[in-house]
Amino acid sequence: MITASILLGLSCLVGAVELTRLWTKKHKRTVAVYAAVLIMGNAMIVLRGLGIALPNPADWLTAALTPLNNMLLHLGLIES
Repeated sequence: MITASILLGLSCLVGAVELTRLWTKKHKRTVAVYAAVLIMGNAMIVLRGLGIALPNPADWLTAALTPLNNMLLHLGLIES
């Protein structure tokens, strides 16, 4: 938990510096994307620090692409 707190604080500090710099240069879209990624990353740090298991994105890709793979195998476009 202490590691997550340190990383969260460090991330907020770096984010504040970068977001201020981007905002003064009028990079509004970049600020929005940077803030969204920063918030998602911080949420993952906190969840990981609390010991909550995070799902593996590779499992989602496998589940999403398995029907496509089966269809291509059935059509003979690929071999297993």
